[in-house]
Amino acid sequence: MTGWGQDGPLAGTAGHDVNYIALAGALHPIGPAGEAPVPPLNLVGDFGGGGMLLAFGVVCALLESARSGRGQVVDAAVLDGAALLTTMVHELGALGLWRWQRGAWAWPATPACPTGPTAAGGRSCASASRP
Repeated sequence: MTGWGQDGPLAGTAGHDVNYIALAGALHPIGPAGEAPVPPLNLVGDFGGGGMLLAFGVVCALLESARSGRGQVVDAAVLDGAALLTTMVHELGALGLWRWQRGAWAWPATPACPTGPTAAGGRSCASASRP
């Protein structure tokens, strides 16, 4: 598993989760309107993008190896996985169904679900159910 992938102009350079998700387009919409994007811990890049892509590749390789008797090479990049996670967002954007403004709820028919303070000093979020 690599960050940028084994080939390409950034293959030999260092990078971090936030770099990969920014280039993949996953960082821009996260955070309050009018403010800088807020990195979502390592959930989108390292874990969701890299880890899940690698796990899927390993399972596919094991299935193919059991079927064919041949070993497999799994090549997973955090950037590629993060980009794959944003496929639906980019598709909806191309169709005019996704608002790219930070802090704007993406689905026009669904109300936003902001968090609010709790008496215990934490944050809570309530969302309406659909019938």
